[in-house]
Amino acid sequence: MWQPIETAPKDGISILVACQTIMVVAFWLRDEDDPSDEPYWALDDGHDYLALRSERPTHWMSLPEPPAK
Repeated sequence: MWQPIETAPKDGISILVACQTIMVVAFWLRDEDDPSDEPYWALDDGHDYLALRSERPTHWMSLPEPPAK
């Protein structure tokens, strides 16, 4: 069930987020090396973290369990 983004966990766990035009797996990122940098929702593209700044999430839900082996 979708929940408001304000209730999403901000501990670095990956969740499914819904923005106005996309749904992606994202996580709350806080740069420990630069405490002046504002934390933000991000996704991992395999090379770097991409900020979801223009596509602001509005809702979230937990990821499902992975398939059994």
